[in-house]
Amino acid sequence: MTYCIQCTRTGVIGCNIPGAENYNAIATLPWDESCANFTMGTTNLFFASMGETKSSSSNWFTIYNPTNVDVSLNRYFIRNPADGGDYTVRSYQFVSDAFVPANGLYKMCNRESAETSGRHAGGSCDAYYDNVIWIFGDDAIQLAYGLLDYYIIIDTIGDENGDPGTAWTVCGVATATKDHILVRKSGRIVGDSDWTASAGTNADDCEWTVFGPHTSDSDPSGYMHSKVYPLISGCTSPTACNYDVAAGVDDASCIEPTGCDTCLNGAIEDNDADDDGVCDADEVAGCDNPLYQEFNAARTDDNAALCQTPLACTTNANGDACANGVLVGDQVAGCSCDCGATGYEGATCATPKACIAPDVGGSCNTGTLVGDQVAGCTCDCSAVTFHGDNCDIITITCTSAKADYNANGCCSDPNGAGCVANKDYYDDAVNGCGSC
Repeated sequence: MTYCIQCTRTGVIGCNIPGAENYNAIATLPWDESCANFTMGTTNLFFASMGETKSSSSNWFTIYNPTNVDVSLNRYFIRNPADGGDYTVRSYQFVSDAFVPANGLYKMCNRESAETSGRHAGGSCDAYYDNVIWIFGDDAIQLAYGLLDYYIIIDTIGDENGDPGTAWTVCGVATATKDHILVRKSGRIVGDSDWTASAGTNADDCEWTVFGPHTSDSDPSGYMHSKVYPLISGCTSPTACNYDVAAGVDDASCIEPTGCDTCLNGAIEDNDADDDGVCDADEVAGCDNPLYQEFNAARTDDNAALCQTPLACTTNANGDACANGVLVGDQVAGCSCDCGATGYEGATCATPKACIAPDVGGSCNTGTLVGDQVAGCTCDCSAVTFHGDNCDIITITCTSAKADYNANGCCSDPNGAGCVANKDYYDDAVNGCGSC
């Protein structure tokens, strides 16, 4: 504890601090240093939290009572060494009936912090210090017990060893007493007048938890002004679905959305129903069959019902073009070449069809069918004794030379082709009878 003795006034000299061994109830001016031997009754009030915002006009601090009984704030006061004591030391005395409830907080605010912006330490303020106390980052606040000129410093945030510049470093966090919130670590039952020990050098050896920085005057989430002592456990990640704005100690319960997931009423909302990595809102349903005109290569969801119009054929089923004939079908039902009446056959209608009858109709009788249906079909009568387009006219060959016809008679048509026996013969050149 830090003691201060300033015995400069006139009055009844003596120790007027209740609890001291030499307490004098009528004394008005303590001057004997033996008064420092007093026992303080309840001196375990301490600062639980302090907040300072970007504007420096919205700030607050709280005092915590860890005991099971209410503690009167009579004889307690706030010392405020401005600029680390380089400028002046301000003081704030509590109203006579002020008290800190058992296991509770006494909340003190700058009136602008509480009423204008609505931002303060987790609830309505118990007292307003307005401009009586300065908290601009480099201004210390000290909880003292005693009189204004004879007191014990019970707890302090900052010190009066000179202006620290912008603010003090706390827990290794630079300028932590400006644009930040400080909350006392849980489990503490007394304050600490040794600011060097209280501020520490890192997050492990200091007495505080530092939140922030707070970078704007507006605080719609309430985050910067909800951390009050004692810190409660919960999810401290602002991006988690179950983020607890009041939590100061993370309990590893955070439920973080990933991928397409979002938060809804404190729980994960699945926005990727088919778990394909594409968010439902970004899904594109499309035809998955490349044989249809509606095929969509950019689709994310397959929908066969969207495949409506088969692609037209460009080749037959083997990928070949039709040399002759007509391409028929589609790419779903199948593609083929229709040779029709072209006279060709085969998968591509490239092979001429064989003849099945002479072009003139009928048959070749005893002759031979030659050619194809593209070049033409005819009857070859050369190997038989018939002639004509269908090889159906008998051919009579004379056995005697023409010079002997008169002497020997002429060849006749035994089938009665109209030639007169021994007078006429069948003349191939005229396809009829000739005279001897």
